[in-house]
Amino acid sequence: MSRADRFRNAQFAIIAALAFTSTCFGQAVAVGSISGQVTDASGALIPAAQVMVTQTETRFTRETITDGQGHYTLANLPVGPYVLSVKAQGFKSYEQRGITLEVGSNIQANAAMQLGAVSDSVEVSAGASMVETKENAVAQVINQRQINDLPLNGRQATQLILISGAATQAPADSLYSTKNHPSSVTMSVAGGQANATNYLLDGGNNTQTFTNLNLPFPFPDALQEFSVETSSLPARNGSHPGALVNVVTKSGTNSLHGDLFDYLRNGDLNARNFFAPAHDSLKRNQFGGTIGDKIIRDKLFFFAGYQGTRTHTQPPQTISYVPTAAALAGDFSTLTSAGCQSTNKSKTLIDPTTGAPFPNNQIPVARFDPAALKVISYLPTAQNNCGRVVYGIPQVNDEDQVIGRVDYVRSSKQTLFGRYYLNDYTTPAFWNPQNALWTANPGNYMRSQSVTLGDTYSLSTSTVNSFHATFTRMRNDRAPSGQQLDPSILGVNSFTATPHDIRLDVSNYFSVGCGNCAPGHFNTNTWQGNDDIDMVRGRHQLAFGVDFIHSQNNLLTGNNQNGQFQFNGSYTGDSLADFLLGDMSLFDQNRPQQNALRQNMPAAYIQDTFHMSSRITLNAGVRWEPSLMPHDFFGRGASFDMTAFLANQHSMVYPNAPAGMFYYGDPGIPKSYSKSHWANFAPRAGIVFNPHGDGRDTLRVGGGILYDVNEMYYGQRLTSNPPYANDVSQTSPTAHFANPWVGYPGGNPFPGLYQPATKSIGFPAGGLYIVLPPSMPPTYMAQWNVTYQRQLPRNWMFSASYIGSKTTHIWLQQDINPAVYIPGTCSGKPCSSTTNTNARRVLSSLNPSQGQYIGQMITGDPGGNSFYQGALTSIQHRFSSNFSTLVNYTWSHCIDDQDFVGDMHNSQYQNPYNRRGERGDCNFDFRQVFNATAVFISPTSHSLLGKISGNWELAPLMRATSGAPLNVASGKDNSLTGMNPVTDRPNLLMPDAVYTSTLGSGLQWLNPAAFAANPTGTYGNLGRDALRGPSTFNFDVSLSRTFKLQERMTLQARAEAFNVINHTNLGFGTSGAGTVGASMNITSSTFGALTAAADPRILQFALKLHF
Repeated sequence: MSRADRFRNAQFAIIAALAFTSTCFGQAVAVGSISGQVTDASGALIPAAQVMVTQTETRFTRETITDGQGHYTLANLPVGPYVLSVKAQGFKSYEQRGITLEVGSNIQANAAMQLGAVSDSVEVSAGASMVETKENAVAQVINQRQINDLPLNGRQATQLILISGAATQAPADSLYSTKNHPSSVTMSVAGGQANATNYLLDGGNNTQTFTNLNLPFPFPDALQEFSVETSSLPARNGSHPGALVNVVTKSGTNSLHGDLFDYLRNGDLNARNFFAPAHDSLKRNQFGGTIGDKIIRDKLFFFAGYQGTRTHTQPPQTISYVPTAAALAGDFSTLTSAGCQSTNKSKTLIDPTTGAPFPNNQIPVARFDPAALKVISYLPTAQNNCGRVVYGIPQVNDEDQVIGRVDYVRSSKQTLFGRYYLNDYTTPAFWNPQNALWTANPGNYMRSQSVTLGDTYSLSTSTVNSFHATFTRMRNDRAPSGQQLDPSILGVNSFTATPHDIRLDVSNYFSVGCGNCAPGHFNTNTWQGNDDIDMVRGRHQLAFGVDFIHSQNNLLTGNNQNGQFQFNGSYTGDSLADFLLGDMSLFDQNRPQQNALRQNMPAAYIQDTFHMSSRITLNAGVRWEPSLMPHDFFGRGASFDMTAFLANQHSMVYPNAPAGMFYYGDPGIPKSYSKSHWANFAPRAGIVFNPHGDGRDTLRVGGGILYDVNEMYYGQRLTSNPPYANDVSQTSPTAHFANPWVGYPGGNPFPGLYQPATKSIGFPAGGLYIVLPPSMPPTYMAQWNVTYQRQLPRNWMFSASYIGSKTTHIWLQQDINPAVYIPGTCSGKPCSSTTNTNARRVLSSLNPSQGQYIGQMITGDPGGNSFYQGALTSIQHRFSSNFSTLVNYTWSHCIDDQDFVGDMHNSQYQNPYNRRGERGDCNFDFRQVFNATAVFISPTSHSLLGKISGNWELAPLMRATSGAPLNVASGKDNSLTGMNPVTDRPNLLMPDAVYTSTLGSGLQWLNPAAFAANPTGTYGNLGRDALRGPSTFNFDVSLSRTFKLQERMTLQARAEAFNVINHTNLGFGTSGAGTVGASMNITSSTFGALTAAADPRILQFALKLHF
C-alpha cells in the first residue's frame, strides 16, 4: 500500500470515527423548530421566562428559557401537535394550543404575557404562523391529511413532489430502467438534474447511490408528513443540490389508532386507451393496514403497517411494425409507398451490392438472411398493409411492504427511535412463441430494506444533540424468460454465453429483447452515520456536524453477452429491408460485466442563525463536501494517455494492451482512474426580514453553492474494457446477421478467457473503451432566490418566489475516437463509408498498428453547464372550516449544454468536438406548470338532512403543463463519424412550418417536409431539444363518505377517478428522444406522428376502516 493510500485510509477512519462519536450535526431533518419572543402587554421583552412545549400525542416535553432579548428557540422537535407554555415571575401563565409542527418547518410563536399571578393562566387556541421565519429555502410541506386524502395514482408518495411546485418529471435516459425499483423517479426540481434530488426517510439517507434515484418510500397510510425544499438550503443539507425530499413515518401514541384498507381496480370499468382496440384486462388489489399504540404510557410506543399489491394486466396498446406477407415475398412496394410514410412520399430501396435501386422495390427472396427469416417465424401477423400490429404484453406485478417503528421517550432530555422498512417486488418475464415482441419486458425480483436508528439528547436547555444511523440494501435480480430466443436458436454462428437471451433492434419497426433485459444482478449496500448539535447562545443559533456515507455497488450484467444486432436502414434506406438482407448497422458482443464499486462520502458543516432583531435574521454557513471518486474493489478499468499512445508506450500490467492504455498497477494510475477532489467548500448565506416582527409576513433572500455527489454508476463501464468484458463493437460490419464474425481479424474472439489470467493475454481489434479523464471536477450548483410570504386572514397564505441557479461541471460524455470524414473517392469508391469506419477513426490514422485495437472510446466530459430561472407563486389554505387547498403556478426556463443521462456509454454530441453546439433547452424544461389540490369535507348536523349530507369528502388533484422538449434525429450516420447510437440531427428547411396546422387522422404533430437529412459528411443545423410536444392536462379526484360505527371507529367508502374527464394526452411525458409516442427519427414511417397516449380514465374503489 502506498503512502498516499495509507494517508487516505487514515482520513477515512478519522471521518468515520467522528461521524459516530462527535456531537455534531449531520442531516437530522425529520424534525422542526419553534421560536419566538416573550413580551409584556406593552411589547417590552421579558428575559429569563420559562418556555416549554408538549407534544400532545406522546406527552414529550422540551424546555428552555428566554435570553436577554426575550427570544427563545426549541430546535430538533419531533413533528406533530404541540402546546406552548410560558411562565415568568409577575405574569399570568400563558398557554397556546393548536400548534402543529411540520417536517423541516421553523415556525414563530410569540407569547404576549399579562400581569398577574403565575397561578393564573391565559389560554390561546390558535395555529402558529404559516410563514417561514428562519431559513431561506423554498419549501412545501404536504401533511398527513393531504397524503391520505388526495388521489395518488398507484399510492406512490413521490407524486407529491410534482404538486409542490417548480418540479417536473425528467426523461429517464439510462438513469432509470429495470436496474431500479419501479417506484424510483427522475425528478427535476428548480433546474436540478434528473437525479440531483436528495431523499431522506426519517432523517436517514433513502437515495440509492447506484443512480442517485430514490429507494422505495412506504405507502401513504404509514406516512406522517412529506416535504420538498429547494434553493439555498442551509449548510446542514448537502449530497445533492436540486432539492431535499424529506419523508417522516408515523409513530405510536398514547391511544390505539390505525386502519385497514382495500383498494380495487378493474380494467372493465376503465375507459379505453385512445390507441387500444379493447379495454385493458387490468386487475389490481392493494390491501393492508396499520396499527399504533403505547407499550408504556408516555414512554414507549410502537407503529406497524403492511401493504400488499397484486396487479395483473395486459394493456392492448403497444404498437410495432412487422413484415407483411408481401414483404416476405420480396415486394416492398406497399410498405415503401406514400400511404405507409408520414411524409406522404414513397421511398426507393437501394441494392447495397450495386448502389442501384431495387427494381420496383422488389428484393429477391433468395438474398434473405436465414437468421432473419427464423426471427420472422416468431413474430405476429401484420394487421394492415403497412405492417402495423397492436398488442399487449402481460404484466404481473406483486409488491409487499412491511414497516415497523418503536419510539422511546427515555426522559424529557432523551428520545430514541428505530424504524425498519421492507419492500419486496416481483414481476416475471413472459414468452409467447407467436409473439416474440413480448420480450421487451424482463423479469425482476427485488428486495429493498431500510433501517434507521435515532437518538436525540438535550445536553442543556440550550443545547440539543441528535444522532442517526441508517443502513439500506437494494437487491435486484433480473432475468428474461427461460424460453425466449437466443442466437443458437436462430442459427446465428456466434458464441451463446447464456441460453434464451438476445438484443435485436430493427429501427422504426420492432425489437426482440431489450437493452435492459439482460440477466444480471444489481445490489447496493449503503451505511450512513451522522450526529448533530444545535446550540442557542444569546441571539445565535449554532449548528455544526458531520455526515459519513459508505456505499457498495455489487453488479453483474450480461448486457450484450449473446450479441446486439442493430438494423437502421444504412444500406437500403429501410431498416426492415436491411434486416431481411442481414445487413447490420451495428454488431456488438462482450462477456458478462462485473462491478464491485466502493465509495466514501464524508461531509462536515457549520452554520449560524443570528437574530439581529425581532425583524431581521441572518443565516450563514459553510459545508465541506469532498468528492471521492468511486473505485472497483479489484481495480478493474483502464486509463488512456494520448502522449503515450503516440510514443508507442505500453502498460506494464498488460503489455499487449494498445499503446497509451494503462491499468491500476501502472505508475500514476489510481484505483479510481480519476483523482478525488478534497477542497470542496460550499458557502450559504441569507437574510430574513420580518417587517412587523410577528411572523405574519417575511421577505427572504438567500444564496449558496451546493455540491453534487455523482452517481456511482457513471463510470461502471470501465470494467467492460478489454481485457475484462472485451466489449467489441463493429459498426456496419461486412458480415451478415447469420454469421456476424466473418471478416473480423482473427475470427470470433469469444468466449476467450473470462478473467485475465496472465500479463500475456491478448486484446481484440476494435474494442470499445470507456475511460475517465485524469480529473473530473465535481458538479456544483450556485443557487439564489427571493421569496415573499404573507399569512392572510382565515388561515390563508400567499407566497411568491424567484428562483435562479447555475449548474457547473455537469458530467457529460463524448467519443474521443470518432471516425473522420474523408471527402471524395478512393480507388473508385467513396473514401468514407460505414464499412471503413474503424479505419477512419482518429487513433487509427495517428498510429495504425495500435489504433486498430480501439473502436469507440467514450470518455467523461465534466464541462457541461446549465442555467435556470423560474417564478413560483402559490396560495394555500391550512385545514380549517372543513377544507384545505394548495394551488401553485411555475414559469421557468432551463438551458444547458446537455443533460446528465447516467453512465458513460455513448457520445452525447452530434459533432464530437463541439459541446457548445448542443446548447439548448434542458430535456425537463416545461415552461409552465400548474397544480391545484384541495380537500373538502361537508359539515354534519343532527338533522336528517345534515346526517345525509355530512361527512362527505371531495379531494381533487389537477395538473397542467406546457409541452415537453423534442429532439429530432436523422436516424442514420450521415456524418459518418461512427458513433453509436447515432447522434446526427437533420437540417431544418422551414422554421415557420415545423408543426402541422391540424393533426388530421394520422395525428401528425410535426411536418416532415420541414426537415431534410443532413448531407453526407455534415452535421444538421437543427438544434437539440429545439421543438415542443403537445401540452398535457390531468384531473384526478377522490370522493368518499365516512360512517361512524363506534365512538372511535369509522368506515370510509371511497371512489377515485384518475383522468376523470378522460382527456386524451397525446405524446404524454418525456423520453430520451422527447415525447413518448412520437417518433423523432426522420427515417421512420411514423416520424412526427403521435402514436401513444397517456392513461385514459381509471377508476378505483376502496374501503377503509379507521380506529
